[in-house]
Amino acid sequence: MSSDYRIGRTKKLSPHQKYFKSEWVRLEKVTLSGKPYITDVARWICNCGRQKYSAYHLCKHLVQAVPRPPRPFWNRVHRRRTIPLYRDPALVAHGAPPSDYVEPDSGNISDGDDNFWSGDPKLLQD
Repeated sequence: MSSDYRIGRTKKLSPHQKYFKSEWVRLEKVTLSGKPYITDVARWICNCGRQKYSAYHLCKHLVQAVPRPPRPFWNRVHRRRTIPLYRDPALVAHGAPPSDYVEPDSGNISDGDDNFWSGDPKLLQD
């Protein structure tokens, strides 16, 4: 198959992105009980306790706390290793101002999600 067979189309979702999206869509349809849970969309945490049982760290409270993400979101989503597990400009609570989203290539290595380093120590010098 030619490497240009998808020209003009969006990139195919990875298996992680595909199952993340299907879980998200399922949780959008689940009815909330009305109990008050503390959700923090910026840190992507909820105190309901169900997040730890989800392979994608999702719960119905977090999913329903944000507007439905636009199509490009599904191709951008990837799980990080530290809080917030998901960080994207589309993930803001209903009625909240746009988030202070930091580009993944901003150079911040404190959370371990940085790009590969060449190993050249000269790059660390002033």
